[in-house]
Amino acid sequence: YGMSEATLLISGHLPHKFPSVKTINGRDIISCGRPVDELDLHIVDPETLAPLPEGQVGEVWVSGPGIVKGYIGDDAKTASTFGQALVGQTGRYLRTGDLGAVFDKELYLVGRIKEIFILQGRKFHAQDIEGSIKEFIPQLQLIPFQLVAIKDASRESLHMLIEAPEAAIPLLSQSGPNLSKLLSQKHDVPLGDIWILAANTLPRTEGGKIQRFKAQEMAQEDQLPFIQKVKTVAGKAQTPAKPAEPTQRSAVDADASLVAISDVISQLLAKELGIDQIDVDQAFVELGLSSISVYTVSGQLEDKFKITIAPTIFYDYPNITALAQFIRGELHPELKQEGNRAQSSGGALK
Repeated sequence: YGMSEATLLISGHLPHKFPSVKTINGRDIISCGRPVDELDLHIVDPETLAPLPEGQVGEVWVSGPGIVKGYIGDDAKTASTFGQALVGQTGRYLRTGDLGAVFDKELYLVGRIKEIFILQGRKFHAQDIEGSIKEFIPQLQLIPFQLVAIKDASRESLHMLIEAPEAAIPLLSQSGPNLSKLLSQKHDVPLGDIWILAANTLPRTEGGKIQRFKAQEMAQEDQLPFIQKVKTVAGKAQTPAKPAEPTQRSAVDADASLVAISDVISQLLAKELGIDQIDVDQAFVELGLSSISVYTVSGQLEDKFKITIAPTIFYDYPNITALAQFIRGELHPELKQEGNRAQSSGGALK
């Protein structure tokens, strides 16, 4: 492992030594070897600037005679990149911007600080999620794509920008909902839209590497000429969900209507997910609900219906219809009792 600012070499392996592998954040990472003897290497918390113990992921900082003194004609960048000291200590370190961890004196790199997304207050490593996408759809191994975080009026969501040939569009359309489900289960983050772009549309460096955050800015400003946007959460619902205020509890109480309760749930979920409508029989796991979304909507349902609703409710009941039946039973125990009697006698609840 090396970079120009460190005169090319930071760590490496001895000849004929097979590199070791560690599983970090669910990915198998190959060791970059031991730091060269002349360098002092630390894994540092990029926010507190404190050294981290072995095995924890942080920013790679290095110091030593092979580190250059700065960038010509750019004092500000030189100060921020080369002028940092560990908290409570003196000394001058190069902040590499790379994320890694040290095990048994060997360095393992997991990504770049600039490729961390912060969504709803939580950090996600773009490369971890992109790796899961490639495992799920192996055909994407050779197709350029990037994940970006795009803000709308109420939330920030993860979207996929992909330079896909026209022949791949049906595959992406079919795989979208299951892909969002996978990412929600494995990484606790749902996937928003898949933006299909023409070849060579994404911004790149002179070396041909896609510029993730330039692409994110262009997508945010709607400057990318996409061919098609694939929705990963489909809306086939009979129940339209508009961002208007959900039905008041009094109206629900009046007739104990499953439709009215379903309407409340649908509207809250659609607003949280940033979509137009939801099929009341679509499984919650297919919607790509994150843990934060689960806590948010369960709290909103408590406020609307004035009953206790734990966040685990979305795992206990598979879809809106089943959850609406539960809520109606809590609001009107007599209906729940009648339903139990009907089921015990072989009847069905109408």
